[in-house]
Parts: sequence; C-alpha cells; structure tokens
Amino acid sequence: MRRTSLAVIIAFVLFMGSGVRFVTAEPGDDALQKERVDLQATLGAKREEATVTVAAKKEEVLQKIEDVVKESKDRYVKHLESLISHLSLIRTHVSERVYLTDEQKQEIYSEVDTLSSRLDEVKLMVEEAKSRDDVHVIKDTMSSLWQEARLVRNRAVGYILVGRYQEHVNKAEEVVVRIQNRIEAIQDEDVDVSGVTDALSAFSSELSIAKQSIARAKTTFETMSEGQEFETGIGLLAQSRDDLYIAGGLLKKAVESLITITQ
Repeated sequence: MRRTSLAVIIAFVLFMGSGVRFVTAEPGDDALQKERVDLQATLGAKREEATVTVAAKKEEVLQKIEDVVKESKDRYVKHLESLISHLSLIRTHVSERVYLTDEQKQEIYSEVDTLSSRLDEVKLMVEEAKSRDDVHVIKDTMSSLWQEARLVRNRAVGYILVGRYQEHVNKAEEVVVRIQNRIEAIQDEDVDVSGVTDALSAFSSELSIAKQSIARAKTTFETMSEGQEFETGIGLLAQSRDDLYIAGGLLKKAVESLITITQ
C-alpha cells in the first residue's frame, strides 16, 4: 500500500515537473471573442453595402449615358425628318412653277431624290446607334448633309427667281412686238412715231442690261457649290430688278406715245 502511494506521488511530481499547465478561461475571453465576431460581421456588412453602392452608381451612370444617347438620337432623327420634309416641299414647289424649264425641274428632282435617299440611310444609322461614339460619327455626316440640303434649296430658289424675272422679260418683249406691229400698221399715215421708237430704243438697251444680269445669275445658280455664290446670284438678280424697273418705265412711255399719236 505504501509502495503504491509512493509510486503515485512520484508520478505526480514528474508530471508537474514536465511543464504541463492547466489553462483556465479568463473572465474577459468571451467578451473579446464576441467583439471580434461583431467586428467581422460589421466589416462584412460594410463590404456588402459598398458593393451594392458601387453597383447602383454604375447603373446610374449607365442610365445617364443611355439617356444622353437617346436624346441625341431623337434630336438627330427630328432634324433628318425635317430635312426630308423640306426637300419634299422644294420638289412640289418646283413642279408648280410653269416658267421653269423641264431640264431645270429634272435637275432639282434628281438632286432632291438623291439627297432624300441618303437622308433615309443616315436616319436608319441614327436609329440603330448604340453608343455616344456611334452618334458622334454620324454628327459629321449630318453637318455635311445639311450643307447639301441648303445647296439644293438655294439652287431651287435661284432657278425659281430667274424664271420669274425671265417671265417679266418675256412679257415686256411681247408688248414690244405688239407696239412694233402697230407702228408698221400706221407707217403710211402722216404721223410722227419718233417718240415711240426713241422710247423703244431706250427700253431695249435697258432690257438688254437686265437680261445680261439674269443670265449671269442663272449661270451662278447652275454652277454654285457654296452659300457665297448664292448671295452673288441674288445680288445679280437685284441688279436686274432695278434695270427691269427702268426698262418698264421706258416701255410705258412708248405705249403712252403710241396711244397719243393714234388717237
């Protein structure tokens, strides 16, 4: 019995001397562990919140870009439709002008139809655009087409104005023919027609100047390739208008003289 007790005591002493210690939990360990868990949960929630915020911001930016692209597309489509409608009106306007030649009308028709076809193609490109870059590329094309549309319009307006002025010239020349026929009819009579012939001579000189200006304006409108040339043509017509006004006064004087000598 003593040997057993002695053996137990020796074993206990050896065990204690081996450095093994019993660890007992400190009172604050549970609180520290809980704090760590709470901190990890908080950090996880923050990361999740940040991820959601970034995604929302990204979605917001993408939506703004989409809105800008849509706004640009709608604006361009509106401009294109306006141009197409304007060209259609030009075509109709030209077709109704009886004093334009068939050649002039066909020239305008051809330009209008060609440009309208191109505008339809660009309109389709705009409608199918997916990004701002796509729309930006179309912007330069839009500017070019707008300039071409202005050129077609100016040419049509120029032709119409030239036709109108030429019509005034034609009517004046018809009056001159009737006056000359009347002079021939009374030439055997003892009447002085010098007042009539002098007025007609002055009229013819002034009308010739007006016709030259009209012809130059017509050539300008036929060959113009920019807006400045249109202004040049309009200036020539303005000059011819003044010449026609003077010529009209001389023609009126010739008519009055003829009436006086035939009464």
